[in-house]
Amino acid sequence: MSGLCNKFGCRAVCIAGSIIACAAFVLSTFSVNVNMLMLTYGVFGGIGFGMIYLPAVVLCGLYFEKKRSLATGIAVCGSGFGAFIFAPLANYLLQTFGGWKGANLFLAGVILNCAVFGALMRPLTYPKKNKQKPLMQRMYEEKRMQMERGSITGSYFTVTMPDG
Repeated sequence: MSGLCNKFGCRAVCIAGSIIACAAFVLSTFSVNVNMLMLTYGVFGGIGFGMIYLPAVVLCGLYFEKKRSLATGIAVCGSGFGAFIFAPLANYLLQTFGGWKGANLFLAGVILNCAVFGALMRPLTYPKKNKQKPLMQRMYEEKRMQMERGSITGSYFTVTMPDG
């Protein structure tokens, strides 16, 4: 998945992963045997979830500089928290929708919402570097030029710059 992220960008990979995982969950409701269910739900769903998970962790490292480890830890913690809640949620969905097919269709809709979150993965725009030298460096250079011209007498000098 990291190769896909490098080639197409994290945003596109996450959106595509959401669509693939949603399609896998919808297709799993048409499974006639366990092998078909393992292929649709397990393999294709797993590929889709991998395409969602990796860009989220990669972009977390790119968005944060100072507290990168804390941000990445919170992002990775979300998958463990989701696994913790999934068992009671699945039980509730099974009771509400009267079977695993309805629950899978509901989960497919939830997974499709990851495309919206993928669309929020905007590329970073770095601020343009200021081509103006720092104030102290400009003051030093102005003082040196005045000393070379001989316009400074004594050890005190005054330099007025436009930005103060």
